[in-house]
Amino acid sequence: MRRLILLCWLALLVPAMAQESIDSSPDPDALFVRAAEDFDAGRYVAAVQSYESLLSMGHPNAPVYFNLGNAYFRAGDLGRAVWAYRSAALRAPRDPDIEANLTVARLTARDRIEAKSPGLIRQVWRTLSGVLSLTEGARLVSIVWLLLWAGAAAWLLVPPWRARVAPALKGMAFLWAVAALILAARYIATHNTTAGVVVAVETEALSGPGGDADVVFSGHAGLEFVVRGQRADYVLVELRNGRVGWVPAVDLLLIGS
Repeated sequence: MRRLILLCWLALLVPAMAQESIDSSPDPDALFVRAAEDFDAGRYVAAVQSYESLLSMGHPNAPVYFNLGNAYFRAGDLGRAVWAYRSAALRAPRDPDIEANLTVARLTARDRIEAKSPGLIRQVWRTLSGVLSLTEGARLVSIVWLLLWAGAAAWLLVPPWRARVAPALKGMAFLWAVAALILAARYIATHNTTAGVVVAVETEALSGPGGDADVVFSGHAGLEFVVRGQRADYVLVELRNGRVGWVPAVDLLLIGS
């Protein structure tokens, strides 16, 4: 009898404990509101912690990164502010607020690196790859593809429309090819090129991945780069002016990470 009572008590206890665990987990919407309230009240460190919690909970969207960048910037962490703004821009490439705040953060950075001329083809490629996000590009390609098939069906099934439908089909085919090119450019830019930001107050780029290598140049918080390699605890970075060097991984954050 005692064993039966114990089993019944445990059967009631386990669901109650599970429900308590679910109830104690933070609500993302409430956490976002609390972070905004902390930011408005000047509690920037607390706001940073809340936005970082949202990222760890699986909400790496543009608004979270953007507000995290604002909190970092107000807290005096320039490197992570640039990193957060760049991560937000990756998800919302044409958002004017993100672009404006990223520009302000870049102007605050100590290092001003003049970019080398990329050439016409590379410049066009960069422009195309930055027009749309991956989600927007995939949506555009899908919509134009469906319209193209709908037009083709109309051309086949309604002969009197063929004279009017044919030019529209050519235009949609051209638009689909351009949209597919933009999507491919965005995908390559996102997956084949890894960018990052120096988050340490100051770091040294070395000629090799080791402490006994020569110092090539120094970098400071907010310095942006492209990753060209990684070995052990060092990352080979390339600046906009083409200079390269090995930097300790602990001094960096990669965009979107």
